[in-house]
Amino acid sequence: MLKGQLETVSDGGMKINLMEIRTFCGEKVIYGEISTTITDQMLDMAIAEGSLTEEMVEQMGGREAMTSGLSSEQISIYAVSDGHIVVYTGTYYEADGKEEVLAVMETMMKNAEVL
Repeated sequence: MLKGQLETVSDGGMKINLMEIRTFCGEKVIYGEISTTITDQMLDMAIAEGSLTEEMVEQMGGREAMTSGLSSEQISIYAVSDGHIVVYTGTYYEADGKEEVLAVMETMMKNAEVL
């Protein structure tokens, strides 16, 4: 991502906490951790892109409910499998969920097959 894109994502409720190359399951991977909190800016962008409608937002409790501060943590691992780039993503909502997500991602990497 370009610096401007990273700033846009950060301003919109997503914060990139970590993005690095590391070894995971014995393989070199791109590893990232992102925190997301839904903001009005994110909702506006999703509506402008057609991913959501105002009606859908209302059905989910309205803007106030959606922007009430619930945040999620996401881990993304970009790895090469059978000559293809594969993206593994896991989401958790409480700090104690991180290790469980990483364990599942490890299992996925060790057993995944590109079809």
